[in-house]
Amino acid sequence: MKKVLIILLTLVLSINCFATENVLVSTYNKGSGDGHSWRQREINYNSQDTNLSKEKLVSTIWRMDYEVNQYIILLFYTDDVFRIGTRQAGKSIEGKYKIQNGNLILFNYNKDDKNGAGYTLKDDKCVCKINFSSENVMYKHELEIQGIKYFPYGSEKESGEFAKINGISVKTVMKPYVFNDSVKFRTAPTLTSELIKVFQYNEMTDGRIKTYSFKKGTVVYVLAEIPQKENIAGNIGSWCYIQVSDGFEGNQYGWVFGAYFDEYDKNKQNEYSSELWKELNAIK
Repeated sequence: MKKVLIILLTLVLSINCFATENVLVSTYNKGSGDGHSWRQREINYNSQDTNLSKEKLVSTIWRMDYEVNQYIILLFYTDDVFRIGTRQAGKSIEGKYKIQNGNLILFNYNKDDKNGAGYTLKDDKCVCKINFSSENVMYKHELEIQGIKYFPYGSEKESGEFAKINGISVKTVMKPYVFNDSVKFRTAPTLTSELIKVFQYNEMTDGRIKTYSFKKGTVVYVLAEIPQKENIAGNIGSWCYIQVSDGFEGNQYGWVFGAYFDEYDKNKQNEYSSELWKELNAIK
């Protein structure tokens, strides 16, 4: 009987050693079979602090550069573990990290992609670069891992800050607007640039509508604008870099000419939706 009790006590202690209710520890698990709790985190990131520390790394969720993959995130834990994965499929890469001589070093990680996220790490270890004055349009800070940048939630830029998008100098806006006319969606701020298909309408109409123009009543979030204004066909405005829902779980990013915006009014959301559906239903 004594032997049985010792075995049971050993099992209980083992479970307690490897389980925790602290989401900042890598052994946290919300429940059996749970594949999502690994990515839970309260954002306490201090963008005014420019010192690299474990507390800083674990205080946020780091999102991969949306131009590479907007669904992949990176998390650090207090027990020196890091994980990279997608919000949908779960963690794909897991390893250890340390801060040494002011550098962040990743090591002991698996190089294979467990969940098909389309992202792997090379070499046996890597030294990461952290930048506390990022030129990114959305975030003040960035962490670069083998050429790919991650941005911390909690370091978002505010309106009126300067940034660069593919080498183009812009000033941040960070406000929602609504289109009052049809406007083409482009990869660059020129009339000769490639057009982008608007996925949102495709999702809204079960694939019936495929268009490269935003319709009247569409709400978008203007991230930034080129300070210099242009006159195009008698309409004066700035080229704007926008974020818009793709109608599913992500966003699209690109350029529009900003002479066809009205300021967004949340009390007119039903009016905007009605106007948009009217526009979409008119498309044959």
